[in-house]
Amino acid sequence: MAQRDSRYRGAPCRLHLARLPVTLALKGSGRRGDELTAQAWLGELRDGENDQLLARRFGWRRPAWATTWSRCW
Repeated sequence: MAQRDSRYRGAPCRLHLARLPVTLALKGSGRRGDELTAQAWLGELRDGENDQLLARRFGWRRPAWATTWSRCW
């Protein structure tokens, strides 16, 4: 997990980032091997002094040929 200093609502905090490779099956294709590989991300913002969780965000990045991001907030 990567960490870096950041700010949240004007206050200093730590950003913790984790990445996980995932495989997405193409629904309804009916063919074996119709899958895409993507990267799932999890980010947590934690208070720099007491490590209290301030916020959590996650999303996933599509394969290299698809350059857009999908996020859930």
